[in-house]
Amino acid sequence: MIRIYLLISAVIFSLNCYSQKNYSVSSDGTLKPQIFHAEKGKTLFDYIDKQTFFERNAEDINVGVTPEGDYMLRSVFSTDGTKLFVVNGYTGNVSVFDVETMKVVALIDSLQGYPVDVNVNDDYAVVGTLLGNIYIIDLASYNIVKEFSFDDGGQAVVVEISPDKNYAYVAFDVTDKLVKINLSTLEIENVFDNFPVMLLSFSFSSTGGRTSFKFSRFVLTSDGEYAIIGDSGNSLLYVNTTTGNVDYEFDEISNCLAVGLSGDGTKTVAVDFNYDNNQLHVYQIDNTTHSILASVFVDGYSLMTYEVAVNYDGQKAYTGVSNNKAILVRFQTSDFSLYGQNYTPFWLGTSPDHHYVIHGQAQFAIFDFENEVFTDKDQGHYQTFGAVSPVGFKVAGYSPLMYEGVCFYNYDNPSNIEFRGKELTGWPPEGDTPYRIAISPDGTKAISVNLISENISIIDLQTFSIDTIMDMGEGCWEVAFTHDSKWAVLGGYDNNTIKIVDLENYKLVKEIVTGQRPMMLQISLDDEYVYVGNLKGNSISFVKLEGANSFLVKTIPVGIIGTSYAANGVKSGVELDPTGQYLLVAASFNDKVKVIDVQQQEIVSSLSVGSFPLQIAFNTTGDTAVVGNLFDDTYSVIHVNGYQSSVVGTYNCNGSMPLRLAYNPAAKKFGIVLYSSGKVINVDASTGTTVSTDNYSTYGSPIQIKYDSLGNSMVLVQGSDASYFVKNVNDYITLPGSPTFFDYSENSNAAAVCMPSRDLVTYVDYNINGDPPVADFEADMTNIEVGNYVQFTDLSENEPTSWEWNFEGGNPASSTEQNPVVQYESPGVFDVSLTAINDYGSD
Repeated sequence: MIRIYLLISAVIFSLNCYSQKNYSVSSDGTLKPQIFHAEKGKTLFDYIDKQTFFERNAEDINVGVTPEGDYMLRSVFSTDGTKLFVVNGYTGNVSVFDVETMKVVALIDSLQGYPVDVNVNDDYAVVGTLLGNIYIIDLASYNIVKEFSFDDGGQAVVVEISPDKNYAYVAFDVTDKLVKINLSTLEIENVFDNFPVMLLSFSFSSTGGRTSFKFSRFVLTSDGEYAIIGDSGNSLLYVNTTTGNVDYEFDEISNCLAVGLSGDGTKTVAVDFNYDNNQLHVYQIDNTTHSILASVFVDGYSLMTYEVAVNYDGQKAYTGVSNNKAILVRFQTSDFSLYGQNYTPFWLGTSPDHHYVIHGQAQFAIFDFENEVFTDKDQGHYQTFGAVSPVGFKVAGYSPLMYEGVCFYNYDNPSNIEFRGKELTGWPPEGDTPYRIAISPDGTKAISVNLISENISIIDLQTFSIDTIMDMGEGCWEVAFTHDSKWAVLGGYDNNTIKIVDLENYKLVKEIVTGQRPMMLQISLDDEYVYVGNLKGNSISFVKLEGANSFLVKTIPVGIIGTSYAANGVKSGVELDPTGQYLLVAASFNDKVKVIDVQQQEIVSSLSVGSFPLQIAFNTTGDTAVVGNLFDDTYSVIHVNGYQSSVVGTYNCNGSMPLRLAYNPAAKKFGIVLYSSGKVINVDASTGTTVSTDNYSTYGSPIQIKYDSLGNSMVLVQGSDASYFVKNVNDYITLPGSPTFFDYSENSNAAAVCMPSRDLVTYVDYNINGDPPVADFEADMTNIEVGNYVQFTDLSENEPTSWEWNFEGGNPASSTEQNPVVQYESPGVFDVSLTAINDYGSD
């Protein structure tokens, strides 16, 4: 029997809107969100499976401190600038930050239906959700004081507050409603139809599994009389907030995807983008005469930022376009300028006086409208969402796919931006996106690397509980244990350090700078060294392991290594042979495999293989290795013997995307995962031939394979509708989330699988023994009239999990139900048989 334990949770949905079966690679390992621009007319549930979107599993054990703040979306500052409110979709809450201390001071929970947007006046916060619920929250107590529910399929996705703070306007996708709420009476005053909010973009992380999305937004005129919104493919609309009527319509602005208001409220700026011709028109509209005053034409660039910043008098506007550019439009002179030094902004805001544009992506930047220059920038904190305080000089920016927390800034001196720090959105410690997992050699512990909460969870595999969560100060991408199970080594990302952890005292004892992005680790057989692959540094570092006294010995260049974003990220192989003499490195971008003598700490051979060698595996003696070549769908067999190493041959996979591989010691074959083909081929390295093929395409795409000493295979499969972990070819375990990686312990005969999108680790124990079923059943009648029915009841012992019935003369003639009902339509005496089955056998 296989026993499964769910260890880490924060639960989220199954995703079927995209495929990672691609050849997208990176030579520096940069983690960036992948963004889809939604097709016109598409809603969020055209991209995501709605049925599993809201599932929760009560048996999951939370790695952090409940409640967490997972899947961040929109945010807003309080009207006095002292608080920041951030909605967390799947955990169904709103994080309240004290802006001065940058700490979460409250988590407003019990918000059903996946909250996506929040806005505030002095007294209340208004939250909209995907299931159509609207919540009003008292800001004095943080209690929900009112809830409105719409069950017509609409999604309450955009919330705006009127300039006089007396009304909330909540726009619905799918049903295109605009709900007007009186914030004095806390009652709905009107519901208007034909208000065209729509999904604009959907984003996902190719490594962490997180997702986010954005909807089109509207602005309210300074007198609150109109809600202004683009009706994509038709016109720009001025919707009367009293009657719901369209009082003014601009047909020439037919595909308006962004609107903004000038600081003095006299002008609206609308950005119209022609998809077919790759052209922008930016329009200036007078809000008194409701006439177009000017327009500027921009040719050859796509609109990339669905927001537009406008200066105080409405004579200048700023937005993001393609090719890592932004544009400044000048209406008085009918021209524009391109800016490329700070990338395309993913979110935009303005200072309260509209003198500055606030600008976020890979760099946080401030742009001066008057002088038309960037005053300063802060690099290193990626952002796709942000909010600007309505008073003072405070800003919050964040990328929920890369760090599930908020970066805080101060720009009281715009020429010297102050990065104040960053904080997670839930009660610390959180455990967000367990990206990699390792089991200690003695089988007693596992370490989960939680990528975007920048910590690790140390799991006791005897009690199935979290021993501790340790902050690492940056996202880590890899973890390895020493063979005595006393130490762990972590590979960092931003700080270019590896971390040495004392597992007896649960203490981070040493951080060592090795090279840029030390993301691959191998530990010597005697535990004296860790060999570090520096992905962006294109080097291997040799670090002497002496606990708190560990130190860097040497770093050597090895050619251009990198990562493939298929299957949530697979890095160039850095593999130590079983004898501990040689380290093989896949210089993927050079189509080489480098052989390093670890005693000499030098490259002793450079071997030409196929196109983009990725992962490497050795046989048990270490004299033969196989590498999968991702780009030309081949594998190369390597004879490993120091200076005399050679490529035996390069062979066709008869399938596509050789991703990971492993050696089967019992069969003396290499198993190679073909990601796109949904297969594992079994290769005889002595002849270079494929001797057999195992097909997993019915279940999904295999992403990883391991073997135990008896040759039993464990294959990790990412399914399109469900996810599977495989033990042997015919034994499939359905996992509660999409997996990215697993580790197996021969000592404990157990595996641990991580699922970052749901913050889960599943532990699979193969040591459970039990008894096969003893089959038995009864029938409610044995003598019946022709045409009557018989109820059969299973009485089998030892908990069968499946049943195979055969009914001679019956309808149906067979069944797999536990207690079937069968009709007999002709006279006679008929036999009935039952086979009862469980994990230990059948009877």
